[in-house]
Amino acid sequence: RVAFLEGLRFAGLYVLVASAALFLLREPLALLFEADGVTRELMFWFCGPLALLFFFNAAIFVANASFNNLGRPLYSTWVNWGRNTLGTVPFVMIGSAAMGAPGVMVGQAVGGVLFAAIGVWGALAVMARQRRLMPPLAAAGD
Repeated sequence: RVAFLEGLRFAGLYVLVASAALFLLREPLALLFEADGVTRELMFWFCGPLALLFFFNAAIFVANASFNNLGRPLYSTWVNWGRNTLGTVPFVMIGSAAMGAPGVMVGQAVGGVLFAAIGVWGALAVMARQRRLMPPLAAAGD
């Protein structure tokens, strides 16, 4: 459980640092690629608020690693399948209808939030169940 929570903490810190760098560099990157119009708008979305939402993808990775290491690889498979189907297609369709091209990226990110919550909840539930099933540790000197 501690390793799981530390993994989430590390992912959060990493995403914050990377997001800050992308935000600070978004204008120079747009100039470097000579981005204008919709391309520039999408770059600014990606290098702005959407970069922070990559934390939720990282949370899915941490949850998947937990499932795999705790003997529940099918849970990892289901979270991935759900994220890449139910957590993508409807959200992208709604986002694109509401916002156009940026809505595709927003929809994809929102679907990630939902499945990250499912993955984290599931991993914590597996850990709690396994802890309840473990025999108590023997006292020192027994």
